[in-house]
Amino acid sequence: DIKNMVVHCFTGNKEELLKYLELGCYIGITGWICDERRGKHLIDLVKLIPDDKLMIETDAPFLTPRNLEDKPRNGRNEPKYLAHILDELAYHLNEDIEHLAERTYRNTKRFFDV
Repeated sequence: DIKNMVVHCFTGNKEELLKYLELGCYIGITGWICDERRGKHLIDLVKLIPDDKLMIETDAPFLTPRNLEDKPRNGRNEPKYLAHILDELAYHLNEDIEHLAERTYRNTKRFFDV
């Protein structure tokens, strides 16, 4: 029996999201949502993720947010860009960034049972 599951780097469609949520999965959102070419569909989908199932992640060293003002020369994604992903999510969810940060932090602690 699996206690906690996370869909790492979710980039799927609405049907897939709803199936994952039915299974009780947490949903990990990465810098993909910051990519105007590939991540546009996530803008509507993140609004369907329940408050207690949303997580943010980097997928480092991959998926560096494309809309960073100062992109790293080596293209490497790092945990310091979580704040940028959080900011992008807060904008699309029309949510206070501090509230969203606290919520995703609580979800992460719950997921890892700490």
